[in-house]
Order: sequence, then C-alpha cells, then structure tokens
Amino acid sequence: MEFITELKKCVQKNNKSNFEVFLAIDTGMGRIGFADVDAAIRSSKLEGIKIDGAFTHFSRADMTDAESVEFTKNQYKKFEKIVSKLKKEIKTPLVCHSANSAGVFKYPEFQMDMVRAGIVIYGLYPNPQDKRTYKGIKPVMEIKAFISHVKWVEEGQSIGYGAAFTASQKMRV
Repeated sequence: MEFITELKKCVQKNNKSNFEVFLAIDTGMGRIGFADVDAAIRSSKLEGIKIDGAFTHFSRADMTDAESVEFTKNQYKKFEKIVSKLKKEIKTPLVCHSANSAGVFKYPEFQMDMVRAGIVIYGLYPNPQDKRTYKGIKPVMEIKAFISHVKWVEEGQSIGYGAAFTASQKMRV
C-alpha cells in the first residue's frame, strides 16, 4: 500500500491523470504484492491509479511432490478469489496472469490471459529432474571460450574484481 501511495504522489507531481498498473498479489511466493485483498481493493480506489490487471507468481510449480502440487493449486485458488473480488469492486476487465515457466507446461488450466515464461525462453528446465514435463526444451545458446592465458600465482595472492578469489596455495591458473 505504501508503494501505491507513493505512486499516486508521483502521478500528481507529474500532472498525469492516470497511472495504469498491474497489482502483484502475494499468494505464497513471499516476494512482492498484496497478501490482503482489502488493501488491494483500497489501492484500486486511489485517484490517479488505474488497475489494468493483476498477477501472482507460483513458488513451487516446478516441483513434482504432492505437497508442492497442492500448494500451487491453492495459490491459484487464492488468486482467483482475490481477482474475483477485485473485478467486482473495480467494475472493469482485468488482464490476469499467474503461470511462470513451470506453470506454462504443468498447469495449462492456470494460464488465464497471459503467461510469463522465464527460464524456458533460454531453453533451460525449470526443474532439471523433471525433463519429461518439458519435452522439446533445448538451450538457445552456448558459451565457448579458449584458454588465453595460464600463469602461476603465489599463496595468498588475490585475483579478480573485489579480490573475489585468493589462492590457498601456490597454484596454476
């Protein structure tokens, strides 16, 4: 709510009539968003703020155990419930999305209006132990390099930005 309030001030300061936003809804990821539907509804009533959509993020959609599957389903149910209340309050259509990379493949019924493919656009598995689910995924790039320099460093000598590595003994690098 604090962020939305500051956003409203920014809208007013810049003489904007409306600032179009998507509300983040925290259904279990724990990073960003409203966990409280009432606070989300209050934010939608602030002058200068126009809610165009809402999204959540699945925290365990890539996992295959029964508890994680149930957790993901419950995240979606919670999101649907909040979105339903928002739509009634706002009285305008909302563009909604919940499916991340794993959700795109494992939960097509949760795709809603859009999806947010992440790691799969690079051809990487959301869960490398579950390759069956992500058939056809291939890395889109590969990085190759040639060794350009070999040298000896003494014990205690640091290498790299911020001296990120310190040799524990005399070694060849």
